[in-house]
Amino acid sequence: NSDGSLMSRNEKGAVIENPMEVAMNAVRLARAGNVDTLCLHGDNLHAVENARLVREVLLENKIDVQGLK
Repeated sequence: NSDGSLMSRNEKGAVIENPMEVAMNAVRLARAGNVDTLCLHGDNLHAVENARLVREVLLENKIDVQGLK
């Protein structure tokens, strides 16, 4: 949502299925500068692929990636 809260899965567009779209959304959110963490749902059919691609695309775009401490 525009306030930074998670969008309900019942809302249109809340669940992104395409891995590249997931990755590019992560880049958009990171560049906007109003998020500290990204949550990738593990119950998505492409969860592992999404996670790998998000990390790869963030790094390609010179966006720092760190694990939770």
